[in-house]
Parts: sequence; C-alpha cells; structure tokens
Amino acid sequence: MGFIKEEDQVPVLDPQLIRNNFIKSWFVLDLLAAFPADSIIVVVVSHIQLAAVRRILRSVCVVVLLFLITH
Repeated sequence: MGFIKEEDQVPVLDPQLIRNNFIKSWFVLDLLAAFPADSIIVVVVSHIQLAAVRRILRSVCVVVLLFLITH
C-alpha cells in the first residue's frame, strides 16, 4: 500500500516514506481511536465534575476537527 504525492501525482511505495507520511497525517487520530473512550469517560466522570468533563471532551473534539480540516 502506498500514497499519491500531491505535488506531482506520483505513487509512493517506499515503506519508510509511507510510514513518515502516516505519522505526519493520520497517526494521532488512529491512536486516539484505539483508546477505549467509554472506559476513560467513566473513570474521568467518577473523579471530576461533569462540567469539567464536558469542557475536556469539547476541547478534544475541536482538536480532532482541526486536525481533520488541516490534513
């Protein structure tokens, strides 16, 4: 599997370049998706006030949306 370079529309199949492209683009989002969000929320809610949890979740959503928009 590879990717297409945006500059010249050339397919890239070099594993090192593929890895670097993935780390710079989708790695953070994939890493966040791998965490069991429901378990984390239950633990956080039991220790923090609900309003603070809402602010944290809203901030995380904004960060994810900004990441998606810029990549």
